[in-house]
Amino acid sequence: MSNIGCKKAVLVLLFILQFLVFFYSPKYCQLKHQELTSRIIAICIRVHSELGPGLVESIYEEAVCYELQKHGLAFKRQEGIKVYYDNHVMGIGFRADIIVEDLVLIELKAREYIPPVYFKVIHTYLKFSKLEVGLMINFHVDKLKEGITRYVLDQNPKPAFK
Repeated sequence: MSNIGCKKAVLVLLFILQFLVFFYSPKYCQLKHQELTSRIIAICIRVHSELGPGLVESIYEEAVCYELQKHGLAFKRQEGIKVYYDNHVMGIGFRADIIVEDLVLIELKAREYIPPVYFKVIHTYLKFSKLEVGLMINFHVDKLKEGITRYVLDQNPKPAFK
């Protein structure tokens, strides 16, 4: 089998494994936007397996957006989110890396260490964007499953894989 054939076989196996892990999970029916987040995670795994760790966030963002488009998923990139205080608009408070299908916020990272404050930041992003589900994807890991955290507003962060 050629090198390209081996890469494709590995990617297909990764996708099938991802699907099986989530589909047969006892909590499958309890997770919000489970099908969409599974598709997003599979896309990120593909990007990570192709590019590997060590690049800057903007490259991963470009590759993830390219894959989202290829898979027919609607997304907004670097979407400005307004922050309100006492019913007063504070301007664009932050930019969401990617919002998919107006349902899932993705925060991309490419860092060796994610400070604990970032886990609070994504909660705030979800609050002001009025979205319920977020994924923090850190591409600076050897195995991407170690860099994926799924968030649901008003709940504790939950690793995507356990």
